[in-house]
Amino acid sequence: MASPLSEHPVDKVLECELARLIGTTVTALRRRRDKGVIPPTVYAKIAGRITYSLRRYDEWVDWYEARQVTVTPAPPR
Repeated sequence: MASPLSEHPVDKVLECELARLIGTTVTALRRRRDKGVIPPTVYAKIAGRITYSLRRYDEWVDWYEARQVTVTPAPPR
């Protein structure tokens, strides 16, 4: 299934544009970068500005979601 990001006309976008596209804030993206949640292969710092690859971000989100463990509640006793 194609994500809305894969339908964007360009691959590289500034951090503020990615935040708008995914419905978050620049501050939230910055914190995820600083904590190492978003890997450096997804973004680049060019002339002091953060640029994201939408294709790599999409791939990373797919990988990240696949790793999440679904916790099934224990049956009632």
